[in-house]
Amino acid sequence: MRQEYTGDETASERRRRRRRERPSFREQLQGLSWWQVALVLLPLVMMFIGGALGGGIGGGAAVGNLSLARKSMPSAVKFLVMACVCAVAFTVFFVLEYAIRSVWAPTPYVASQPGTGYAPVVVNTPATPSPLSTCWTQTWAPRPVAMNRPVVIHATGAEVSWPAYANITCNPANDLAAYEIHRSTRPDFTPSAATLVATVNANDTSFVDRTAPATSDPRAAYYVYMVAVRTRSGQVVAGATQLVRLPEPGQTELVLQTDKAASLSAKSPDTIVDPNGYSLTVSPDIGGEGAERAVFEFGPLTALPRGAFVTDARLNVACHGTNSATISVYGLTRTFDASVATWNSAASGVRWRHPGGDYTTPSGSSMAGSSELNPCDFDATAIVRGWTDLRSAEHGLLLRFGNESSSLGYGAYEAGDTGNPDDRPALVVTYE
Repeated sequence: MRQEYTGDETASERRRRRRRERPSFREQLQGLSWWQVALVLLPLVMMFIGGALGGGIGGGAAVGNLSLARKSMPSAVKFLVMACVCAVAFTVFFVLEYAIRSVWAPTPYVASQPGTGYAPVVVNTPATPSPLSTCWTQTWAPRPVAMNRPVVIHATGAEVSWPAYANITCNPANDLAAYEIHRSTRPDFTPSAATLVATVNANDTSFVDRTAPATSDPRAAYYVYMVAVRTRSGQVVAGATQLVRLPEPGQTELVLQTDKAASLSAKSPDTIVDPNGYSLTVSPDIGGEGAERAVFEFGPLTALPRGAFVTDARLNVACHGTNSATISVYGLTRTFDASVATWNSAASGVRWRHPGGDYTTPSGSSMAGSSELNPCDFDATAIVRGWTDLRSAEHGLLLRFGNESSSLGYGAYEAGDTGNPDDRPALVVTYE
């Protein structure tokens, strides 16, 4: 029954009255035929299979069908229209759900069974659940943490870091209890009490290992690190490993990877050859096509302590080629922008003083090209020592053929891939 109200009713009172007078959803279904009620309620199934996403789409479709059911139109037409609304709603839901889930691809990893201590088994991890899905619609396995590549390595161990663990399973038993740091001399080791170096508080995401046996034998100084997750249920989730070579006693090594690199092409002097640095190329002038050079930028060497003496510095790139001529590394004397650098320009609106890059004389030794894919080291010790004496002198490195006139008619040389962490160029500095 509608309430009587006076003309001096306020706006807020009027809104409250209208809400009280508005029929409930159940009341709105009264008077509809059974098939109309079924088509109104059918989209609401998505609320139970699709969480927030399903609830939003299903609720909207249900409201739409309720409005259609109240309209005056032939029953056959009304049935077809309401059925189409249901079909469209379910189609949109499944398409969006698939698109969201495809962002998180399945990843195989190693995890141990609860209650068995260190007994890891290989588990095929399903995709990470959509943030819009309910927890109970899928059974998710705990996801491991991916250890970062160590940047600082001491003679007694590496400084290890990793991203924080996230429990994607919605199961409290899989909450983080602690991190475990493991170290072994075997690349395929299984985490165990014998490989456990330390247990780290759940709030920490870094650890400095000072317990690795120091050695002056370079063949015995390789260790494999792993960060494992121990859950509240006792399950151990083993992560990926990182291979580390320890420097000699008394020394520390910095491994500075870069994604700021570019190729410079004399053939296309004003063209950005590869703005992402995914395929760095060094080559001589082959058949009049123009030489190519590669430049690398590592930023300020803030991790290198002032007063440290650099004993060795090398540019490390994953490389292969088909020219037996030598390649040399040079220190740049002008800062560049890897995203826009060309043969003629170091940055937007800034030209090289000398086309092809401004650089010093070559540093140390150079090396010959190889047809095999190898990690190639270029001695940059003299250049980096100059940077430690004058920090403002650090502008990056350049690779080029010592003699860019090719008599062979071939000689392209791949010099790293910044898009692949395993092939990303790195400056490896050893100091004491």
